[in-house]
Amino acid sequence: MFNVRPVVWHFVWWALLAPLLLVELAALHTFQESLALRDPERSRVAFAQVTAQRQDQRNPIARYRFQVPGDATWYSASDIAGRRDLWTPLTSAAAAAARRSNQIEVRYLPDNPWANQPLGRAGNPLVDSFAFWILFALVDLLWLTETFLIGRNYLRCLHAAERRESLSMRFWQARS
Repeated sequence: MFNVRPVVWHFVWWALLAPLLLVELAALHTFQESLALRDPERSRVAFAQVTAQRQDQRNPIARYRFQVPGDATWYSASDIAGRRDLWTPLTSAAAAAARRSNQIEVRYLPDNPWANQPLGRAGNPLVDSFAFWILFALVDLLWLTETFLIGRNYLRCLHAAERRESLSMRFWQARS
């Protein structure tokens, strides 16, 4: 009797990629926050206290913290994983000003002050967050393609089993 059986290790790869679909949503949210930080109407500026500063391989980097009016919480640089008090690259001019005054200007979103960046940040955070989102979008495209192949190849193997033919495809095989 011919039947259709799954190829287990193919499904393991597919299952490992599935959670990245959720990470893409977070990456897209980070990209949208980066866009909002560039808009002066949607963001606010605060002075942040520089808590540490040093030289990285390419740029000076700093840690900072600030408070928003009416909130006792101290906010700092954070990332998509929820890590806080991160090192942030600064331009040479911003680092020199931070050394003189021990403060930097930070742009933040009023509805989420954890979404913030120094005005003198080195690099381009918008490009970084867009590239991050594109990377996860490509992985999700691969996952969706694999999901389509699960259904299509199952039907092909099912028809091969009905004709009593052996067939091995991605995710499935028809055999006796």
